[in-house]
Amino acid sequence: MALLFSALDVGGGPASILLKTVNGGSMMVVDPCEYPEWVAARYLTARIAYLREPAETFVAGGFDETWIYNVLQHVQDPEKVVARARQAAPVVRIFEWIEMPPHLGHPHELHAADLERWLGLGRYQVETMHENGCHGVAFYGVAGR
Repeated sequence: MALLFSALDVGGGPASILLKTVNGGSMMVVDPCEYPEWVAARYLTARIAYLREPAETFVAGGFDETWIYNVLQHVQDPEKVVARARQAAPVVRIFEWIEMPPHLGHPHELHAADLERWLGLGRYQVETMHENGCHGVAFYGVAGR
């Protein structure tokens, strides 16, 4: 018997990696952006709940994991988003670009020390990446384990 896995994708957009999840139980994408109707229909077909709401106001619990990837530069209050993610699940998996000055659509410059403080205990890495068209300093890891 397969174990069902529950996950919340914060800011998953129109193509959440939850769409590739195997053994998904309760799965949800929370994103405030307005997308074409086919996005909601695709999530419905994949049995992924889709809620159009800012991550700062979303309140949930009971997920196994919360996923945050390339989101925190775009939100109004990154610290509050991380706090909501921590409330939703005991484990938070994260990938964020850091040390990037604010620019259009990216009102925040994120730093590893802030992310570690907001996330709490976990295993994190900072790595400079130059591959597949991606260039920058990445912060990634798992909080809560």
